[in-house]
Amino acid sequence: MEPITTLGTAIATAFLTKVFDKANDKLSKALIDKTGQAAKIREHSPETAKALETGNEGVLSVEIKAFNM
Repeated sequence: MEPITTLGTAIATAFLTKVFDKANDKLSKALIDKTGQAAKIREHSPETAKALETGNEGVLSVEIKAFNM
């Protein structure tokens, strides 16, 4: 390889390594946060957590009724 190509490859490799490292950190943090949220749901309302795990869409449905006065 020519020296300029080798230099360019080295710089690109260093840059991309940093980019992927940062992306991996952000992905890991997001995954840990979501796992923590799921644990909170499970502790607060086991029935809701079970319904979400089974894919029951009705568990998140909210019906709003108007009050007649």
